[in-house]
Amino acid sequence: MKFANGSAAEADAIVGCDGIHSRVREIINGFESPSSHPNYTHKYAYRGLIPMDEAVKALGEEKAKTSCNYVRGSVLT
Repeated sequence: MKFANGSAAEADAIVGCDGIHSRVREIINGFESPSSHPNYTHKYAYRGLIPMDEAVKALGEEKAKTSCNYVRGSVLT
């Protein structure tokens, strides 16, 4: 890594977490990449609570009583 002040460092991994206006995405993907310029999707999600017996009936015992979110998607290895 080279920094604006002229210093440098070496690492096995770098994590860039600077939010929606991420400069890191541009550096990694290139300025021309559409993934470097995210925008609002006009989608949203609501969160609500239902009685546990209804959750078990709809999801099954394991999923209803495990405190994890079940989200479909890619997993990085």
